[in-house]
Amino acid sequence: MNSNKFHESYTPPEYILSKYADILVNFALHGGKGLQLGESVGLRIMQPALPLLPHLQQAIVKAGGHMYLNFVPQYGFDKQFYTYANNEQLKHHYSGIAHAILEAIDHEMVIYSPSDLKELQNIDIQKINLRSSTNPYFKERSKLFDEGKLGYTLAYYPTDSMAQEAGMTLEEYWQQVINACYLDEENPVKSWKNTFTMIHETRDKLTDLKIQYLHIKGADVDLKVKIGSDRKWLGGTGRNIPSYETFVSPDWRGTQGRALFSEPLYTKGTLISGIKLEFKDGIVINATAEQGQEVLLQLLQEENFNKIGEFSLTDKRISRIDRFMAETLFDENRGGEFGNFHIALGDAYKDSLNRDQDHSPTNQDFEQRGFNTSLLHSDIVSTTDRRVVAILENGEEKVIYEKGQFTLD
Repeated sequence: MNSNKFHESYTPPEYILSKYADILVNFALHGGKGLQLGESVGLRIMQPALPLLPHLQQAIVKAGGHMYLNFVPQYGFDKQFYTYANNEQLKHHYSGIAHAILEAIDHEMVIYSPSDLKELQNIDIQKINLRSSTNPYFKERSKLFDEGKLGYTLAYYPTDSMAQEAGMTLEEYWQQVINACYLDEENPVKSWKNTFTMIHETRDKLTDLKIQYLHIKGADVDLKVKIGSDRKWLGGTGRNIPSYETFVSPDWRGTQGRALFSEPLYTKGTLISGIKLEFKDGIVINATAEQGQEVLLQLLQEENFNKIGEFSLTDKRISRIDRFMAETLFDENRGGEFGNFHIALGDAYKDSLNRDQDHSPTNQDFEQRGFNTSLLHSDIVSTTDRRVVAILENGEEKVIYEKGQFTLD
């Protein structure tokens, strides 16, 4: 464990941190409505993000809320645990505490701030998967999300490791985040509300089209994804800040074709780049990577990780991210010349079902409709040029995305 480095090389001004906290508490929670009087927030914050903590506490208290703090050590803490823990220790979780926390909170807010993106790269991935797959907290939390009983917001506090992987200084990286989150504007919350309004308009238009299939075509992609009339497109939920994407959980059974992904994936402490996937009848039948292929193939052995759980597009006209950031939250919302499309392997979003309000779907209902279920969910991003054609209920074909932007008008 590196005890010589317990801080990062740059901290933004206090007023920036205050604005950041204001967005997360008074906007992102409740899908743009903000924290409500008397509600409780379970705040899970990593060690490098401690400069943000007093600002979050102040925003929560001023909003009339309550805060439960879950502090997550960094700087080698996880590596030390996985290095020495045996299987019994890996599977040991305080299930009673986890249940009590989830019973007590209305929202979970996670401030992700990894001190070393590659900290776990030499740890056996099976140990990491054993730890996560046996954690009752994540299983119960996922169920509450799907039932709409628990709110969630994820944001990042940049670190030197993140900046280094993206080829920037930490101050330069922070400037990207400041711009992406409107923190350089007088009223960031107002700007986010305007952005979410645009995302919601796009989302609703896509849902109203009742798309049956999408055909994604480009120099490095020829992929068909089954959607279906029962699907609802999502976006502008406040689950991630920043977020510009519009996405849907497809019927995994209809995925056919191939795709090369231009952006690397950081997962389980490992960099996987140059990912190529080929699907047949909804299953990944061939997967290669220029770097990290062994880890990719191991992940594909996990239950249902070889099926698609999400399809997403980002319009370059609204995204304020135009360069590689080495973190999925930012890269899956990247704009630039051609915007981006990405898929997620693994778990689907159950709220992508355009459901009857009087009917609560069962797990069997979701399974019959082709919603994938997995303990994992990993987004894989491409920012190259592509054209997306929708096949509608009547067989009509409509171009919905081209040159990095939606074409719905």
